[in-house]
Amino acid sequence: TYISCKQNETDAPPVNEATMVAIMTEVYYMDVHFNSLNSHIKDSILYVKLNGLLNKYGINKEQFEKAKEYYSQNEKAQLKLEEGIKKAIDSASVQ
Repeated sequence: TYISCKQNETDAPPVNEATMVAIMTEVYYMDVHFNSLNSHIKDSILYVKLNGLLNKYGINKEQFEKAKEYYSQNEKAQLKLEEGIKKAIDSASVQ
């Protein structure tokens, strides 16, 4: 039996698209906010902040990692996710 490494496009993502858009949008803003810091300090802060963010959405690190893998292996889902993040950032900049 051959098992493909590519995610089946009909499989449900480990974390739904709306939640991933919300998480990744907040990650984007955190990254920008701490951009001027030393990379080691920035990485440490982002690690702590990410854990708090995942808790906020009721997701653990393993689910988040599986979701990132799912979206990276599913081109259509990845494009929809990126569009959702861009829309969220664009709409926040207009306000």
